[in-house]
Amino acid sequence: MRALLATVLTLAFAAPALAEIAVGDPAPDFTLKDQDGKDVKLSSFKGQKNVVVAFYPKDFSAGCTNQMKCLVREIRKFTLRDTALLAISADGVESHARFATTLGVPFRLLADTDLAVAKLYDVFTPSAAGAFAARSAFVVDKEGKVRWLDRNLKVPVGNIESTELYAAVAKLGGRTDPIAAIAELPAPERDGKTAFIQFARALLDEDMIALEALIDPEACARPGEAMQMQRDRRKALVDRYRALADKQDLKSLKLGDVIDLSASRVLAKDAATPAGLTAFGAEAREMAARLADGEMLVIGRTTAPKLGDVQVLARDVVMRIRRRGTAWTIVEIIS
Repeated sequence: MRALLATVLTLAFAAPALAEIAVGDPAPDFTLKDQDGKDVKLSSFKGQKNVVVAFYPKDFSAGCTNQMKCLVREIRKFTLRDTALLAISADGVESHARFATTLGVPFRLLADTDLAVAKLYDVFTPSAAGAFAARSAFVVDKEGKVRWLDRNLKVPVGNIESTELYAAVAKLGGRTDPIAAIAELPAPERDGKTAFIQFARALLDEDMIALEALIDPEACARPGEAMQMQRDRRKALVDRYRALADKQDLKSLKLGDVIDLSASRVLAKDAATPAGLTAFGAEAREMAARLADGEMLVIGRTTAPKLGDVQVLARDVVMRIRRRGTAWTIVEIIS
């Protein structure tokens, strides 16, 4: 009788269990460190990207290795849908770093070492050999709401498009056209970002004629130099990008895969000061010092320097541009 009474009292005064997350609920926020030791906060994607929050049991285990290989191979299909992928397990930062390097993982592996986030999402799994996060996935839209979930996810193999996970992501749509996204910006910023878009589009389309048209004649001119030498210098500049196109098939990549207009900067001469360029590299500061009146500095940022093993653009593409007629042309470029 005493035991029964004790059980009743324990149940009566126990802390209420967290309600299980359901479709339509706000996704619980969290901050975890990625394989580079940097903090990643789920809510930082709100209004910017959809997110797949994917839990998995353990780095280097057979099933998880196969899962990651599939996601690495198919990551571009998520990128095209404006969707970031966050993969979470109880392994630490160092383990994640080795796992990412071994498989060439281009997305974030997050360290939930105390499994607090796994518990928050109700995928915590106790085990005599050590607790872990059950293989599961939650699709979170740009409003921060859960739109699909599976707490018993199968290891994806082959084509990701055949899975319910990808079908849920596809329902959320893709990203807006970059040109449309900048149409309402003030003229200097709009024009500078348009120049960056034109450069990236010409490169990805492997359209060297379009690329050559963007290069200002002054980019190849030197005082007292013969016209033919200026043409040769111009050709060498374009050939540098032709070599990249010849080496790798870039035509399968889309503009939205590789450029991040929200993180790109456009600065006129009076604003291109060292204080305004602290977040960027030495190349940007050195080029800013060469800006002439009427020119602009464009720092174009890419979302993924690598897609799989394809090197697309450097993290920063730094351009000095000048108006020629009705268009802006590239006077100097480093990428």
